[in-house]
Amino acid sequence: MMNYTCGVKSTNSQLTSLKNNKIFLLDIRLQLNEQLKSLEQRIETQISIVTEIQEYFRRRADVELDYAKNLDNLHKQISQKHRAQKARLIFLCFEKFLFSNLSFFH
Repeated sequence: MMNYTCGVKSTNSQLTSLKNNKIFLLDIRLQLNEQLKSLEQRIETQISIVTEIQEYFRRRADVELDYAKNLDNLHKQISQKHRAQKARLIFLCFEKFLFSNLSFFH
């Protein structure tokens, strides 16, 4: 049996072959769409994970900045205390030296 489509002679086997190819292409298209959906879900999950990691490091940086400021304050307090003690010790040594030498001159 011969069919004429747009002036082209075709046989049943050619029509069947075309239908099979069309079905095959539709099947491939469906598979690709499913894979695309799967990839989109995977990308969304990975974006979510990256966002969580970014937030973690942002908050960690804030904590470390506060920690560094507290360490600086502690260092300043201790340094001031030791400077005051050192100045007092130098004064006491100088005073002792003066009094010991005054008795020498009298």
